[in-house]
Amino acid sequence: MRTSTILIITAVIITLICLAAYNFNLKASYLRGDYKNPFYGLEYNAVKNINALEIESANKISIRVEQGKTEGLWIRDRIKDKLVWSKVGGVLKIDLTKEAKESDFHVNGQELILITPNMYKIVAHPYIIKTNQDGWNYEGYIGIAGFHQDSLTLDLGSAIYASLDQMQLSTLNAVVGDQKNGNTNLVLSNTNEIKSAVFNIPGKSKLELQNPTIVKTNYIVTDKATVSLNGKALQALNQP
Repeated sequence: MRTSTILIITAVIITLICLAAYNFNLKASYLRGDYKNPFYGLEYNAVKNINALEIESANKISIRVEQGKTEGLWIRDRIKDKLVWSKVGGVLKIDLTKEAKESDFHVNGQELILITPNMYKIVAHPYIIKTNQDGWNYEGYIGIAGFHQDSLTLDLGSAIYASLDQMQLSTLNAVVGDQKNGNTNLVLSNTNEIKSAVFNIPGKSKLELQNPTIVKTNYIVTDKATVSLNGKALQALNQP
């Protein structure tokens, strides 16, 4: 048998062995239920005493912010060298490296999770690419869930999709989008209970209330804003 033939056969055998090993590991991972673990494949970073979050390049970052006792920032290996973060007092600051900002890099869902007992303020600013002043070629995501506390303040810049779930708040103050670019969405599901909420939509952005429980609501909107109501939120407008 010629040497070239032997090399080809050897390469095929090695490939088959590698595929078999990969399939075995994949099946083992499935049987363990790794796919059900939201932190699977993420690296834990201890971050203590956080009560506020500031996100730069927010239109290129997806992050989940959830209430929990085990404080920390969970980061997928793919993004850790592209992510810049620091703690200043009780504020966690998150951004991307200059190289990541100027490329087509994007932090996807399930790659960045912040767990903290309390979160009183979230500020998010987009990174506007010079060749696209609207900055709408990307849309970031902020999923906020599970906080039972007195207040929450949101200041969301353009090109962001944010959601609130399972929140119990006395007061919510939310600025949705900016006046110039807009293109931001804030969605409140029916699992939220809020005593008083103020929604300020200065530009072409959208607020969607999917039947949350809100006792008192104040809207500050322009003619470019969109507000979508149903359920109890809509009934409140019809009351004399």
